Amino acid sequence: MGIKSTRDISRTAAIKRIHEIATIISSKHYKKLESAGFEDCPPLSVIDNPDEQVLANRLLEADLDSWTNKMIEDALDRPFYRFSMFDNYLITDDI
Repeated sequence: MGIKSTRDISRTAAIKRIHEIATIISSKHYKKLESAGFEDCPPLSVIDNPDEQVLANRLLEADLDSWTNKMIEDALDRPFYRFSMFDNYLITDDI
């Protein structure tokens, strides 16, 4: 694993990203998932994983606006949900 950096990201952008990736995983679109992020694991390891399918469906049903920043950070730090495997995310409240 490479050097990690911390990126600030707005709640709105983080929630949008979580919904976007959860929708791709839920629809089992391998090519879209592969192009959505830079991961060292293949998309099928996520899409074909029943636990990841359940998580994606729960994220799509969840009211992410009511989640704490830490909960959103944890969801965003999962493979393919994150923008880069080398970043950690700090959620900032929208202004």
